[in-house]
Formats: sequence, C-alpha cells, structure tokens
Amino acid sequence: MGIAPLVADVLRREQVRVTFFAANERTKEGDGSLGNTWAPWWKARAAEGHEFASHTWQHAYWRGDLKPEGGEARFRIEPSAGAQTGKRLTWSTRQYCEDIRLAADRLASVTGKKPLPLYRAPGGKTS
Repeated sequence: MGIAPLVADVLRREQVRVTFFAANERTKEGDGSLGNTWAPWWKARAAEGHEFASHTWQHAYWRGDLKPEGGEARFRIEPSAGAQTGKRLTWSTRQYCEDIRLAADRLASVTGKKPLPLYRAPGGKTS
C-alpha cells in the first residue's frame, strides 16, 4: 500500500478503471491493507468507478492438495498475512471459501460496493 496513492493518481490522470483484488496484507500503519487506516482510500477508488474482488483475507497461498476427509477436499496452504503468516496449514474447502468471503465482505463494507463474484488466487496457484 506504500505506493497506493501514486497508483490512484496515475489511474485518475489516465482515466483508467481497474479491478482491485485485495487481501488484508501487512502495511507500515499496522492494521492491514483492508484495515480502518486504508478504508477511505478504498472508498475513494469505489467513487471513481473501480471494481473490487477478493484475493483471500490472509493472502493464503495454495501449496497442494491432500486426500479428502469425509468427502471434503483439503488443501495445504500458507498465509502471508495475518496471525498465521508463514505457517503451513491444512484447510477444508469450506475454510478456504471463508477466507475468500472475508476479504470480499470487508471490501463491500469499506467501499459500499458489492465485489465481483470472483477471486484471484495468491501466487496464481489453485488446486
């Protein structure tokens, strides 16, 4: 987010509309890119006509599939944001979808605009 104001200036100057895929990544302000510090920045981008979608709440990298348990798919993931940064975790499909939903819900809350019904996987990798 350190260069976010510069990005906004270029987009405004060039009259370009984009889709921002956001996760709650660390910032020097300390409350994350989807925290209260950056909420006015996101709201201003919504007012300019930009779109939004989830990049997962914890910026959770997919690291591999695991054998399903009880019929539900499971994944090895590694968040790069939040309290579990750098830990290798096992998530169910439901847990991964919830992490996607958390970022989308926060974007809706701070922008007043419904996010697009898609997400971008951190690192571009999925099962």
